[in-house]
Amino acid sequence: MEELRTLGGPSSAAFGVNADGSVAVGWSLTSLGSQHAVLWEGSKSIIDLGTLGGQNSWAYGVNADGSVVVGVSEKAGFGRAFRWTEKTDMQDLKALLENAGVDMTDIDLLDATGVSDNGHFIVGTGSFSGQQRAYIVCYDDGTTAGLTTTDKLKNSINQLAETRAGLLAQHHGFAAPLLGTDKPMTSGNEAGVFVSGGSVSGGGFLRYGLGQGLVLLGGISYAKESYPDADLDRGFTGALAVQYLHTLSGWWHPFVELGGWVTPEAELSFSRTYANGAGTATGTGHTHGDLSYLYARAGILFTVSDGDQIALSAEIGRQRMAVEGYSEGVDGNPFEAHVFPGTDRADIVKARLQWSHRFTDDLDATVWAAAVQAFNHESGLRGKVWGIGTFVPASLDELTWAEYGARVGYKVTDVMTLDLFMTGVSGDSGIGTHVHAGAGLRFQF
Repeated sequence: MEELRTLGGPSSAAFGVNADGSVAVGWSLTSLGSQHAVLWEGSKSIIDLGTLGGQNSWAYGVNADGSVVVGVSEKAGFGRAFRWTEKTDMQDLKALLENAGVDMTDIDLLDATGVSDNGHFIVGTGSFSGQQRAYIVCYDDGTTAGLTTTDKLKNSINQLAETRAGLLAQHHGFAAPLLGTDKPMTSGNEAGVFVSGGSVSGGGFLRYGLGQGLVLLGGISYAKESYPDADLDRGFTGALAVQYLHTLSGWWHPFVELGGWVTPEAELSFSRTYANGAGTATGTGHTHGDLSYLYARAGILFTVSDGDQIALSAEIGRQRMAVEGYSEGVDGNPFEAHVFPGTDRADIVKARLQWSHRFTDDLDATVWAAAVQAFNHESGLRGKVWGIGTFVPASLDELTWAEYGARVGYKVTDVMTLDLFMTGVSGDSGIGTHVHAGAGLRFQF
């Protein structure tokens, strides 16, 4: 045991030591009776770190190489967190964050009790609109600065999990035109192309009768989707289904359908927003992922009249999204996260109603709607926030949403029909509402 020097007073206390034990920090009484934060370099050297203008200060933490010291100092009668380096001397931590552009409205940092090995992350107690709670500061000599709490970071991971689930839900709206869900079920053999906006997509589809009531449905599309906190920057989707329609039972016809769609190697972007001081910060990452959905559908088609069809169906499916790992950008994102590779899954049930009506020989329309519920969620999301730790999202609740659409077709020639259509998805938080509208050409053969 070695006795450490004082600043002339009779007592001192040490509270922190650096990685190799060469530097210790704490406080010492001065000859005038004040307590000052100090740094000891061995037993022979003591450095008075000063104060923020008050009489007393105390040092509680030091980084690995002894270059950054944190603690609390009196300032205008209150305790305030400080950061000290040999280059800058003692600085008010709140003022450093404000000067770096962090909104500190109604926030006071009451103390700083710990600092990371690299000196970039500082922890302590703060007052947030009068409520005391632990905080985490990221500060790298002004190049990076931020202030948040672990609760806010955890909430941002929960929000990211909801965003990923919402992207899968919205993607159902893009897949609908590929399998002819907005056209009469007895259209005969036809092929077509379409384009749509809202987000941008274009593609083609095919309906081909195999005989004995069997119909092959298929399509392919290219899409760029943009939603709050998520983008599908580029993705090709292929869809395929086999349908059996029993046509020997008069005016009602049972049917079954098996199919699905897949979007392999889609380019994806995800954003995560969290509290940064009194404002917010956003981290955005770019990655690739595979989206897919498999389903089984059964229902009844009612031919009410020569010009009217009503189809009722129930569907069960399994959706999946495998996302590659990625790291967020650091611009404006002091608490950067690395997201590990993971796969999200959920079971889906749908109840669907479709009505097709022919106004004249040349003009027809279809409207449809479906109520959807997703359950048995399995989130593969894990996010590591640098300097803080790894977070996993809370379990997702059952999500519900509605899918809907309408199409009007005009027969330009005996074999060609012009369609105007819209599809939409509206749902819970994380899903929101998005509508796509477009036009297409169908060719009967």
